[in-house]
Amino acid sequence: METLIIFLLCAVGIFIYLSNKEKNDITLLKEKLREEANLSSSSRKFVSVKFKESDTQLYDYLIGDNYDLKVNDRVEVPISSKFTDKTTKIATVKYVSSDGEYSDYAKSYVIRKVNFQSQATFNKRFVQVIFEEGAVKCYDYLIGDFDVKVGDFVVVHVSDKDSGKAKLMSAQVVYVSAPGEVSTYAKSKIFKKADYKKW
Repeated sequence: METLIIFLLCAVGIFIYLSNKEKNDITLLKEKLREEANLSSSSRKFVSVKFKESDTQLYDYLIGDNYDLKVNDRVEVPISSKFTDKTTKIATVKYVSSDGEYSDYAKSYVIRKVNFQSQATFNKRFVQVIFEEGAVKCYDYLIGDFDVKVGDFVVVHVSDKDSGKAKLMSAQVVYVSAPGEVSTYAKSKIFKKADYKKW
């Protein structure tokens, strides 16, 4: 009889312990979920950006540590492109989310805010191109919004010798300027990257 009473007391004790443990686990889990919700609401803030003013599509990026971003700020963001080796690009902020708002499309974080002075310098970068294989004379063109490297073929505007009218012509990039380097000869921008990488 005493053995049965001891067994029942042990069973009741284990039951009480397990009940309390379950309540404590549930309370801890609720607190953890509450903390994660608070963290995610602030860390999930995002911006919508455009790469060119003429673009109609916006791209969403998480703000991360860049809390002071506002509309029209310039930012550097990561990109993935099958056409170039470039992994980042400069964009303009067109929308900043409010607290609690999130985007299913924002997967990557803004790298940094870019000041206007460095952006102005960036916009003056240029390439030197040649129009015939082995040509000695080079011509300077502003890079614009394109990612180009030496060896790439691009399409640029040239003046026709006979008529004087502007026409498009393929050329090969033989030099890409360094940041901060400018050319007084580069007046027009690259029209587009060439469809074919050949003369």
